[in-house]
Amino acid sequence: MPFLSTYIGFLILGRNEFTGTIPNDLSLRSLFHMDLSFNQLTGTLPADIGENFRRLRQLYLDHNQFTGTIPDTYAQAGGGRLYVLALD
Repeated sequence: MPFLSTYIGFLILGRNEFTGTIPNDLSLRSLFHMDLSFNQLTGTLPADIGENFRRLRQLYLDHNQFTGTIPDTYAQAGGGRLYVLALD
């Protein structure tokens, strides 16, 4: 997926009735804004978001059906410069 990781800055897929889990192997390093809110996503939050999303500043995962805890690695998302984290 090198092409996508070079050019995608915004990924807005909210309100699409997606189901299932977020894959653990996403590596969209140039991603600045990710919105997967208001879907029907389940499972646990992938821990590698904090490790693989180096430019991420806004992460919207609210209004889904996740279980478990928030991974500690989310504190490192965006190199520690994440300023929006919506999980409600």
